[in-house]
Amino acid sequence: VRAAQRQEYIIVYYIDPLEANKPAFGFDIASNPTRLKAITKGFNSGKLSATDRITLVQETGDQYGILLLLPIYQQGVALKTTEDRHKYRKGFVVEVLRIGDVVETALKGFSFEGINLILYDLTADKDKHLLYYRPSPESGLTEQPTKEETIHKGLYWEKIFDFAGRQWKIIFSSSPSYFISPHYWQAWVASSSSLVLTFMLAFYLLKKIKYTAEIERK
Repeated sequence: VRAAQRQEYIIVYYIDPLEANKPAFGFDIASNPTRLKAITKGFNSGKLSATDRITLVQETGDQYGILLLLPIYQQGVALKTTEDRHKYRKGFVVEVLRIGDVVETALKGFSFEGINLILYDLTADKDKHLLYYRPSPESGLTEQPTKEETIHKGLYWEKIFDFAGRQWKIIFSSSPSYFISPHYWQAWVASSSSLVLTFMLAFYLLKKIKYTAEIERK
């Protein structure tokens, strides 16, 4: 739809690959309150910022997505204060992430029989905490994940980590089938895989951030 009249627009000016993302080309991301909040935070801090979970403009499935925004400023000027960063801002380099794709890429090659995965954004409002839920493949579950109070009564592993200034939490919990599988007698596998997953997620995002920084430098 046509953008409303206002003093400033933050437009998707260049996008790659274009063909799969045409619906987002020309979109004013500042027209959405969730995106605008991350935009303001990024410009004011001069650091990488991330949105709450959103539905991407180009989304064709039912996954949640997020935007990672790295602010770009005029070169050769001092950026010591918020006022400076506001005055000399030029735009953003934005990385679009579909959460499910990122998690499944990180899990590729690992067997998670009997293990459920839940990813939360603790910085978001409580009703928007859930980012991704991956039930154990053989459980047949497709509904919302079990409440944390229930999970904590069973066998689980969790980790809270910083993500672009936000607090994310990942939980691995056992499904009923876990206790009748060989994995129950090799619990170290689950712990090791959990640590590897966290590392892979961090490595994947670090590569993206470095790539973004290189674009900014050029």
